[in-house]
Amino acid sequence: MKESLKRSKREDVCLPKTETANVQFKYMVDTDSIILDLKAMIKEYYFATFSEEGNSLILKFSNGQKFRLSIDEIK
Repeated sequence: MKESLKRSKREDVCLPKTETANVQFKYMVDTDSIILDLKAMIKEYYFATFSEEGNSLILKFSNGQKFRLSIDEIK
């Protein structure tokens, strides 16, 4: 295999644009923040009705389909 085609196993760290690479990531996020962010992102791709129910985001489509995205912190 050519050297340029080899891939090493890695973990991707996603940081907000305001973070710099030299700063340790210590920001704590809560479930409400994640739900709000997911809601904003999903609206860009789907035409649906969105509602929040506890730690879940409910999506309802005009064809009758319903989905629940649940967010729980794993400790």
